Amino acid sequence: MCRHKPPQQGGQFFLVRGWQIRAWYLYFVCFTCEAGVSADAAISRLQEAFDVFQRTPQGQGKLLEDQARVATKPDVMEHPSGEVRLWAAKCLAEVLMIFVPRPPIERDRISSILTLFIEQMGWLTDAAAVNYQHAFDLFRRLTEIRGFMLLFETATPELVLADLVRVTMATYRKAAMALDVSWADNLEQLEALLTQLLNSVLAEADDLPGAVVGLLLDEVKQKSKPAGLVKRVLAMLARRTAAVAVNDYLNSCLAEARNSPSESREELQLVPSAAERSEATLVAVHELYMVDPALVARVLPNLQADLVSKDVSQRRAVTALVGQLLAFCPTGALTRPILASSHPLIVERHRDRLDDADDGVRLAALDGAGAILKSTASISSTKPVPSDCQELLAAGSALVLKVKERSLDPNDSIRMRSIEVALDVAAESMAGYGLLEPALLEISRRILDKKGKVREACANMMSRLYAKHSLPRWISGQLAERWSWIPQQLCEAYLVWNNTGLGQVAQLEEHFEQHILGCGAGMGGHQRGLAYLGFYHSAADRSSNSSQGLALLLSKKRDANEALQRYLDKRIAKGAPLMPNPGDGVLAISGGSIGASPEAENLCVHLEGSSGRTLLATMDGIRDKAFWSLLQLLTSPADSSHHESDKLLDSLKELDRLLRMHSVMGLTPLIRRALLCTWMSPDQVSALLDLWNRRWPEGFQREEESAPRDLATAARACVADLPKFFAGAVHPHADHLVKMATTSAEDAWAAVRALASIAKRKEALGIDNRLVHTAQLGDVLLEAYQMASTEKSAHDPHRKVTQALKLLPDQDRMLAVQSWLVWAQSKLCSAEKVSAFNLASGLFEEDFPGGLFNDLPSRSEFLGEAQSILSRAEAATDIRCAAIEFVAAAGSEDCIVSLLLAPANKEMDQDQIASWIDPQPSFAACSVLHVLRTGRLKISTQLLAKLASRMHECLGPSRPTCDSEKLLEALQRLQHPPGSRVRLANRLRLCVTLPLVFCFSPVRKHREAVHRMLQASFTKAARRMEEPLLEFAIACFIHFLSSAEIFQREVSEPASAFPNSSKICSFLCEALLRSDVQHCMELAWTVLQVCDRTLDFVDREQPASDAVHKAASVLRYIVEKRCPSLAGQVTDGRATKGRMPAELFVARRTSAAQKALPGNDGQGAPEPGAEVGEETAAAETEMALLPAGPVQEGSCTPAEVFQTPKRRASLLKARRPLSPAAPGSGRSVVAAVARPMALTGKSSSLSGASALSSASKKRRTS
Repeated sequence: MCRHKPPQQGGQFFLVRGWQIRAWYLYFVCFTCEAGVSADAAISRLQEAFDVFQRTPQGQGKLLEDQARVATKPDVMEHPSGEVRLWAAKCLAEVLMIFVPRPPIERDRISSILTLFIEQMGWLTDAAAVNYQHAFDLFRRLTEIRGFMLLFETATPELVLADLVRVTMATYRKAAMALDVSWADNLEQLEALLTQLLNSVLAEADDLPGAVVGLLLDEVKQKSKPAGLVKRVLAMLARRTAAVAVNDYLNSCLAEARNSPSESREELQLVPSAAERSEATLVAVHELYMVDPALVARVLPNLQADLVSKDVSQRRAVTALVGQLLAFCPTGALTRPILASSHPLIVERHRDRLDDADDGVRLAALDGAGAILKSTASISSTKPVPSDCQELLAAGSALVLKVKERSLDPNDSIRMRSIEVALDVAAESMAGYGLLEPALLEISRRILDKKGKVREACANMMSRLYAKHSLPRWISGQLAERWSWIPQQLCEAYLVWNNTGLGQVAQLEEHFEQHILGCGAGMGGHQRGLAYLGFYHSAADRSSNSSQGLALLLSKKRDANEALQRYLDKRIAKGAPLMPNPGDGVLAISGGSIGASPEAENLCVHLEGSSGRTLLATMDGIRDKAFWSLLQLLTSPADSSHHESDKLLDSLKELDRLLRMHSVMGLTPLIRRALLCTWMSPDQVSALLDLWNRRWPEGFQREEESAPRDLATAARACVADLPKFFAGAVHPHADHLVKMATTSAEDAWAAVRALASIAKRKEALGIDNRLVHTAQLGDVLLEAYQMASTEKSAHDPHRKVTQALKLLPDQDRMLAVQSWLVWAQSKLCSAEKVSAFNLASGLFEEDFPGGLFNDLPSRSEFLGEAQSILSRAEAATDIRCAAIEFVAAAGSEDCIVSLLLAPANKEMDQDQIASWIDPQPSFAACSVLHVLRTGRLKISTQLLAKLASRMHECLGPSRPTCDSEKLLEALQRLQHPPGSRVRLANRLRLCVTLPLVFCFSPVRKHREAVHRMLQASFTKAARRMEEPLLEFAIACFIHFLSSAEIFQREVSEPASAFPNSSKICSFLCEALLRSDVQHCMELAWTVLQVCDRTLDFVDREQPASDAVHKAASVLRYIVEKRCPSLAGQVTDGRATKGRMPAELFVARRTSAAQKALPGNDGQGAPEPGAEVGEETAAAETEMALLPAGPVQEGSCTPAEVFQTPKRRASLLKARRPLSPAAPGSGRSVVAAVARPMALTGKSSSLSGASALSSASKKRRTS
């Protein structure tokens, strides 16, 4: 601080707040600033002057007027040093405060002073600068004294005001970019200061200049850093001076963008296009509406008109904006009306945009609808609902139906977006779910959409909704029936995706595991058990297809676990790979089938995708023993040591690490499916058993409370089905199930089902020790059977208790069976006759070579009693059904045909027989079908013919629909026989013959179901290329048709067009061709070959009959009618060489006249009775036309299936047709006799193979 000796001027002093300062000294300080002193000296003297000015009270600066004028001189205000100018500005700010309202400043210097003030904002950009605080104090002082009011005294206040706003925005932008997180408080203080500064200045303006409004709104359009500052300023000015100016500016911008001509490419590179300017303006409208609706009040009518604009881009942009405006609802007190209340017409027009012709407009409207629905849900959750929000609630309710309609939009992006909107709203809160609940079920049906991404979005939506709302309730012990539709829809989708080959099955399994069951969420055993209970209880709805989907899901999981176990056992035992190395090139050539073990091939069935086999081969080559031991530990159902939640989670993390380390993460879907411990463990079963007993599990700490009855009922049903799929987790609790088997009828039925499933899976589990430690298990099961027989929902309890006997050793089992038969025999004359017959049926059903028992006593006594009951017409229906079931289970073929499948007496009075309510025909047919399914009864032509005739009677128009439904269910079970008791050939014979009777069913859905069954059977037969199962199936059908009663009646007529037989053949032909659409012509050609091959054989049982030839002719006629390109084609003699089923056909005897026909050339034919299915030499590559050999009656060897090459010759190879007169054919006379329905007219000159090749090539190309 410079010190100068002050001159004495009369010793005059004045008092300023206790400070005695000589007036001349202050004048000297200010004067020396213009005398060319250094910047530091000037700063020092200005600081002293600032101290004096700061301490001078307002209105007492009369003696300082001259000094104040010195501070306004250009030499001071325009000093080269910025710091000098800063302190000069601070002095001038104090001067303005002292001399208010008339500062001693010349009018022409006001603009320079304001420029000086504005210039000092540059110090505010860096909070770490030395002078930052001085500058901040300067503008705080100017704000307090309203110093910038001087601009209204200048000649051009608009320019100065615009300059102030521009510099303010730039200052805040630089400060926001320069300041880091540690200076966030400084930035907030700076924003508050600048906001107050601008507000104080702009509030005094009568009208905001257009330039100022443009500067402010440009920041809002660009969403820059100062946008928040601008919105705060406009919020304060909305009800004063800013509303009119902002509305006019926005309308002018929209009009300019709408009416501007198209720009050239060079102009677009320099300036924004009209569309970009319009979009930026709409962004500003949205931001300003949220600040205050008054700022855009005059813009809203224009937006309402633009909603129906012819310009698609403008309509799309305005639709997106209006949706956001309608959704905006101010928080706190609703002092301002919402848009839906003030502009109801704009609500209707926006809703109409959901039906717009343009996809982009509909998508924009859908986004707005989602925002509106969120706001509606938020408002509806508040209590009480504000009165001025009723219009918004009504608009939201109307949009729910529109969103549901958009889920069916032709555009897949819009369908997917509607699903996402529903998920966002419904998953946000319970109010949102309640709002969209009427539409969610319909929207969820998009899970069967044709587009994969739509299906995936829908599955994700439902899974997340369940995890948000239903899963927390289930794990807390509450029934969540409200969300039961979600697992049902997911399981139905799983069934459809798996059966139709839509893919994404692995993704759906991941949703089940992650969202539905909550795996990986760190839940305890009791919570995981309740999570599975909720899933099972919701999905196991017998009224829908979800139960089938659930069973398919769990069965695929069980089968994958068994396949992986067998593979791991073989791989670990061998200690070397079971598959070829992918680097050897074998997989690329053969698809991995060469050199792979059966266990590896069986595991490949559960892989999805083209790269799955390669990844499995990569995993097969891993040499890490820790990986194999951990995988075997996790897949073993018998080892429950790792099933505890904490240990299981650690094991899964380690397995994930090993998979990543060995680069086989692509096998995660397979391993996820094969791991049963993630879904069910013994501690979860223990929790379910506690709930069954109406006790809360230990984890709930509710020992004094009883579990709800509904929860106990659901747990009982769940435990009853658990052993089918998770026997390893349930078998440790077998003793507990035995105890529960005698508590009540419902408990007995559930326990018996569970025990039977455990017994069935005992061998698969590899457990040889005794699972049940109850000595009197046989007596307990008998008591449980008696109690379960009274349960209405019980179905076949006698078969379940018989299956449960496998839990006993052989000696104890036979003792239990003998005691059961004694009990049943003692009840034959009592009121429990039905239970006695049923129990005996279950036991004798397993009494055959290969069954559970052998040579049980008392068979004749039960059969005699059953025959006596069936001979009495007055017997009760339930007793007759029990007798029928026993005859089917224990009787011989002749007994079954005579007692159960005999035709009804048509001469009896219709009222007396009451055929339309008598369940005996359908029940008898179902019982015989069940026995055929078990393999106890041998298949014969007579049995099939009689059974088909009885089924045809049950499908008549006078019979109830329930009969056909029972028959259909029994036929569907033929495709899944228990165990391996039924040979593949016999199963195929049943599946392609008996279901054809349903072509006469009057119910369309039954015919369609049977059609799908036939397609599945033909597909499985065609896939086994190493065995000619498809030809075998066609031959069995021809023989079945020839022996059918319908065909026999048509053959016996003098002249017949075979209408019913043709209907059966058409049903079969359509199912066969639809089983493989790409190769349908090849399949049809195969049928024609078998039909022509039949001419060389006769029926083994009736050699003198030509019924099989006529049946083949009917089938050939139908095939040629269905495939006209094959009509009239004669198959090559080499193509018809083959064998027929030895049980059904025998080679035709060739007469002397036939030998003399041209073309036979002395070829010897086999003698009558020549064997048709005899093995040929291994080196023989061509099969003889009529192989010779002795007949072996009743042969059950594999020779019954005719012998053909391992791979059929390609049907695309051209074959030259042989004309009827060509040498070597020898078939003209036979064809003329045995083909009465052959097509007449001009025959084609092309060969069958050539026509087939062309037709197939065209279909494959198209």
